[in-house]
Amino acid sequence: MIRWKQGLERAPNRKLARQLPEDIWTAQRWVTKKGDIFRRRWDVHDKTWKWDEAPVPLAFEESSGRVGLYNPSFMSLKNVIATAWRRRANRGRVKLKEDKRLEVWNLRWAKEEVEEEREDVDQEEWRPLMWKIGPVPCDPAFQISNLGRLKSPDGEVTRGFLFRGRRWAATDCGLVDLGAASPTSPVLLPSLA
Repeated sequence: MIRWKQGLERAPNRKLARQLPEDIWTAQRWVTKKGDIFRRRWDVHDKTWKWDEAPVPLAFEESSGRVGLYNPSFMSLKNVIATAWRRRANRGRVKLKEDKRLEVWNLRWAKEEVEEEREDVDQEEWRPLMWKIGPVPCDPAFQISNLGRLKSPDGEVTRGFLFRGRRWAATDCGLVDLGAASPTSPVLLPSLA
């Protein structure tokens, strides 16, 4: 499971939700542990996030008979839940325990990533996270390291979670692509081999 406290918000149904990584920042989609999906929109006039009261309608993929979302390609609902809530080590498939309800506790990636150390490491340097998601600035009390890790204002450290070959972590302004936010991160450096 993703344990990073910064990425938890209460959806309109009062359940905890995590943001689904996607390239559209103005209308974020948030997923509860049981697969309820709500949209949160940035109000440019009030400069605040506002929730849509109604859940996001799901798509039905006729060829497979699956229900899910387009992000931008089709993702089954079990993939949507697992992507928002579980740590994975590679692009493997997600599995639902047999005869169990569709919720995060019953889902597993084929290979899950172990929770990382949260301590500083040698050669790691920290600087304020000077980052915006659209026009929404992140709190500079968050810090980004030269190793692509994020430190919250309360001192917690994460290297984020994997999604489509990039590592993501939540801040007050939404999910941040840690490789892009840390230009000296090894994630962005080309291989010399």
